[in-house]
Amino acid sequence: MVHAPEVDQRRVAPRPPADDAALARVVASTSRAVERYCRRRTFGKDAAPTVRVFDADNYDRVQVDDIATATGLVVATDDDDDGTFEHEYVHYGWTYQPAPV
Repeated sequence: MVHAPEVDQRRVAPRPPADDAALARVVASTSRAVERYCRRRTFGKDAAPTVRVFDADNYDRVQVDDIATATGLVVATDDDDDGTFEHEYVHYGWTYQPAPV
């Protein structure tokens, strides 16, 4: 037989606004710690586009860091590994999916 815990009927006093600001800082700090641990960015986005370079193990698929938006996304390839990105690709039906865990 399962017994439900007794519900406390007392009301909780509202928190002062200063507590909300402190709580928001704790939540943001905890979120950053989780991101560092998981090596992922799940909160916010860069203020400006940032250049990121990835090595692909497959010609038709590459795993990348989290992308906040595909708007303005530029994909270029360095076909001979000389540091010059010879080919630039425009969006033509790419599929964005989270990587399997």
